[in-house]
Parts: sequence; structure tokens; C-alpha cells
Amino acid sequence: MTTDAASRQLKARVAELETALAHCSSEWTETVDALTDWVCIIDPDFRILRTNLAVESFLGLKREEVLGKTCYKIVHGTDTHIAECPVPKMVKSLKRAQTEFQMGDGRWLSVTVDPLTDKSNRLTGAVHMARDITDLRKIQAEREALIRDLKKALSEVKTLKGLIPICAKCRRIRDDDGAWSSLETYVRNNLDTDFSHGLCPECARAELEALED
Repeated sequence: MTTDAASRQLKARVAELETALAHCSSEWTETVDALTDWVCIIDPDFRILRTNLAVESFLGLKREEVLGKTCYKIVHGTDTHIAECPVPKMVKSLKRAQTEFQMGDGRWLSVTVDPLTDKSNRLTGAVHMARDITDLRKIQAEREALIRDLKKALSEVKTLKGLIPICAKCRRIRDDDGAWSSLETYVRNNLDTDFSHGLCPECARAELEALED
């Protein structure tokens, strides 16, 4: 093979690899841009290197406006990371770290960071993902409030326990103070309920027969 032929073959191979690389890059961009979660890649100094389009809905900023800036500056407006930031924990452990915090506008975010390392296991950056969990937090708060209300209601329900002293003849009941009262009064005072009076079929027939006699 001549030198010119080898050169042409090499150039063709390089062009083929560049096309494949561009295709992979395009696929990655299209994939992460389809996510509703905000996903970005940051370096060890918290600077944003890449980001998906979700940054626009999360922060109201264009992609190009956040590149090269620190995540804490554009998210929190601070000159350093906030106390709840999971990045320092991830840097120390080289393992995934996660946290939840509330934004100044009231939204709740769940933030997860995964380390990126080189072949020597040295940290080169992190995949930073933020998810809006405001609705989930609201549902959890409503459920907790419901559980509290149910527990309170159960604690206020009066119950009858043990043996109830009842007269075998008149059916009156003796309370804790020794006083005797009717069944209706006892139940009303101890169960916060009342009776509606009527006649069962047998008693109704007996009443009718008594009237006919």
C-alpha cells in the first residue's frame, strides 16, 4: 500500500470515528434533555461543566448561562456551598450522597451526587441530579397530619373495660361512685353516644295484644 493510500485510509477512519463520537454525543444530549430532573456534571470545585435543558424550568436560566459557574452560586446565591450540600460528603467518601432541602421559593428538592473518577480512582467531578419533590412532601405532610388526627381521635374515644356491675332485676348499672343509673344513662356518659327508642317486632305485637285485651 502506498503512502498516499495509507494516508487516505487513515483520514477515512478518523472521519468515521469523529462521526460516531458526534452521534454518541448527540444521543447523550437528547437523552438527558428529555429528563424532567435537572442533571449536570460538575468539577471538584463545584463548577458546572455540562447540563441538560431542565435547568431552564428549575432555575429559569439558559444552559449557556450556568456553564462554568458554581452550582451553589446559581442555585442559592451564596459564595460557598450550603450546609445541606451533599457534595462534600461525596468527595470524602467517593460514594453517592443525597439530601433534601427547601428552596427560598418554597420548593423542596432532592439532590443526588455520584462521583466521577479516573483510572487511579481520583475524583474528577460528579454527576449532580436535582428532583422537585414539593408535591411528594405535601402528600407526606397531609398523611402525617391525618395520622395525628386519627391518633388524637382514638385517644379521646371512651371505652368500657372489665366487668360492669348490673342489677339482675331492673338492669340498672352501678358507676365508679356507687350510684345506680339506667343502661341508657350509663352508656351515654361513658361512650359519648345515645339511644333511639323503638319497639322490636315481638314487643310491638305484645303491646298490640295488650291494647286489644
